[in-house]
Amino acid sequence: MRDALEAPLRVNATNYLLREARVTTAVTAKQGRKVKGDALPRNDLGVPFWKVDGEGEGEGDAKKETWVFWDDFLGQADEFFGRKTELAEDRLFSTAQAVNTLMNVWTVGGRDSGCAFVEGTPETVKKVIEGGARWLRKYGDPKDRKPWAFSTGNAFFSGSFKGSTGLPFAYPGNFYRYLNGTMIERERVEGDKPDIPRGGLFSLTGGVKGVMPREEFEHGLEIKHFGMHTPKEFKGFNGDDAVGWPFWSSPALTWVSVLLALSRFTCLEETGTRGGREAGEVEMEELREAGEENSDSMRKILKGEALAEGEGWTEQEDYWSQRSRLCREALKSVDASIQAASTEAEREEEEREPPDETFWGGPLSVRTLFSAFPPRLEELFLDNSCVPFVDAWRALGVLLETERLSRIRKLGLSYCQLNDSTVSALARRQPSSLTWLNLSGNPKVSVKGWRVVGRAVEDLPDLRLLRLDECVFASEGRFEAFCSLFSGLPPHLVKFIYDTRNLAVWVVVQQKFERMMRLQ
Repeated sequence: MRDALEAPLRVNATNYLLREARVTTAVTAKQGRKVKGDALPRNDLGVPFWKVDGEGEGEGDAKKETWVFWDDFLGQADEFFGRKTELAEDRLFSTAQAVNTLMNVWTVGGRDSGCAFVEGTPETVKKVIEGGARWLRKYGDPKDRKPWAFSTGNAFFSGSFKGSTGLPFAYPGNFYRYLNGTMIERERVEGDKPDIPRGGLFSLTGGVKGVMPREEFEHGLEIKHFGMHTPKEFKGFNGDDAVGWPFWSSPALTWVSVLLALSRFTCLEETGTRGGREAGEVEMEELREAGEENSDSMRKILKGEALAEGEGWTEQEDYWSQRSRLCREALKSVDASIQAASTEAEREEEEREPPDETFWGGPLSVRTLFSAFPPRLEELFLDNSCVPFVDAWRALGVLLETERLSRIRKLGLSYCQLNDSTVSALARRQPSSLTWLNLSGNPKVSVKGWRVVGRAVEDLPDLRLLRLDECVFASEGRFEAFCSLFSGLPPHLVKFIYDTRNLAVWVVVQQKFERMMRLQ
């Protein structure tokens, strides 16, 4: 295996804490005095990684123990009357995250709740994990908060724009378009005299599509984009060109991370103390449970050896790629189980018995109920009715055409199990006074039914709100229905509430509302 300090570990972004770098001084956690530190890594963002010799319990050499902690960018560039002040506002969180990440990479658990280092873990990594856990034990106890205790701050989320170096439009790209999907030619935005699109930069999106050739990228570094030169030097989030930006901090997240790191390290210590099984054996059992049958191939993987052709894999891969492949194969079986469960649920939904018609007493009884509605009725809510008779809905549609229900302003028909037939029977002609219509929770309506709805709402001059939650527009084959509905929406509609995850639907929404605004 590669040494932990010679190359970044390809597991997640936090692993870049193991980048090569050297620091020669550090500040003790409590007293603030400077001490010498060994060669320790620093990541590309300049996040320092400190080693501190602190006071421990015992006699002689036992009085000294190694503490390790990490600092992120919060509080590292603060000044007090011109003097740099390191507030260490996210030291607790950063150290906990680093220790958790290192244990994610270099340890493995077994069925006996034990935890052990994987075979071949560098001693440097073990010492760093141990030092970080010791520091957290010293300063990470939420019940032992001293007046000088470290802050529980973090920056788990922050504003995207932090200065000119973080503006994506200043960098080379080959793909630009408006939010409604209209493409923008590169020639319009590149060069000394760009044609800035109407609406400004925040009315469009851009970036790199596919793989940009090296020559094309290097040429893009030398020209302007949207009238801006490409920044070539990152001066940090507190640099000369930085601007104020918000960030969100969660003390609860800090404590969760600290407790997770300490509990996992305690498990690691206990496993080593009781002489637990070798990590390779533990991991091999886990892999065998995931469905891998070739024990020789697994043993080679755990030792970091390459596999011969035809020995479980068709090509040689490095250690982490092989482990990732095993994880993907295990996840495939999980996905298959989820798919089978979904299919079973759909089958049960199809086989479910229709609504009990005896509850309504037959279509004649329902029509009698509808015809008994009092005159001058202004609000009618039939939500969750599930009336199973087409004739009954047709009777309600006829009543809505008459003077008896001509004053209805709000009509609720959510979760009524409406389908194309019942919608066609109901939507003959809605009262012109209707301002509020709720059709949520009717996923069985298809293209034909929504086209009928679109024609019906087009004749409602006072309609201000239309709800279509949980109508399954995002599923395959329903997009045409959605477009059909939008072709008939009145331009005065104020609120149109629906749920969808189809990006193309949002394009139709924007185009329709743009047309509404022009008409107004």
